[in-house]
Amino acid sequence: MVLEPWRPIGSGGGSSAESMQRRLERGLRSVVTRLVRATGTFFGLIAALIVYNMASGWMGFLNLLGALVLIVMASIAVMFLPVRDRSREPVSGEGPVIEGTTNIRLDRLARDTEAWLLARCRALPSQAAGSLDRIVGRLRDLQVSLAGVKAETQLGGEAQRLIGQHLPSLVTTYISLPPREPGFQDRSSADLAESLRIVADRMDELCDRAAHEKRMGFETERRFIDSRYGEDERLRSDR
Repeated sequence: MVLEPWRPIGSGGGSSAESMQRRLERGLRSVVTRLVRATGTFFGLIAALIVYNMASGWMGFLNLLGALVLIVMASIAVMFLPVRDRSREPVSGEGPVIEGTTNIRLDRLARDTEAWLLARCRALPSQAAGSLDRIVGRLRDLQVSLAGVKAETQLGGEAQRLIGQHLPSLVTTYISLPPREPGFQDRSSADLAESLRIVADRMDELCDRAAHEKRMGFETERRFIDSRYGEDERLRSDR
C-alpha cells in the first residue's frame, strides 16, 4: 500500500495557507536573488572586458565573441548557485530546530518550526494530516501568544522543548526510517499519527495557557490603573 504524503490545508484557521504563501514568497525571493546575481555578474564582466579592451587595444572579433560567450555562460552558471535562506533553518538539517541550551525568542522559534515542518510535508503520511494541520495552525497561533514570553519561565521552557526539540526530533526520526518489509511503513505511519495527535493536544494546552497568562497580565495592569488613577478618593489619598 502506497500512502499519499501529507499536504497542508487551510483547516488551521487559514494558517497553513498563509504558511504556504510565505514559502512561495521565499521561493520568489530566491528567484529574484538569482536574477540579480546573474545580472550583476554579466554587467560586471562586460565592464571588465571593456576596461581590458581599452587598456590592451582591440582584441579581435573572434576573441571578443568568445569572451562574450564565456560571460554569458558564467552569468547563467551563477544563477544555479545555491541561495541561502537566512529566515529559517536549512531543509537538509537533521535533528531539533534548536539545541536545548540555545536562547531564542519563542515567537521566532514557532515561526521557524512551522517553516521547518512545511518543508518536510511531502515526506509525511496522509494518516497524520489532521494532527499536522492542527500543529501548523497552533504554531501560527503561538507566534503571537509566545511573543514576550521568556524561555526561562515554566511555560516558555515547555514550549521551547516541545516546539524546538521534541516535535522536530519525532519527525526527523520518522523520515530517517529505512524501508523494510511490506506494511512496516503503514504501522510506523499510524504510530507517527498517534504521536502527532498527542503533540497537537499538548500544543492546544500551550495555547490555552499562553492566552490565560496574557489575560492575567492584562488584568494585573487594569487593576493597577484602576487603583492608581480611579475615582475613589481613598485610593488617591496616599499617592
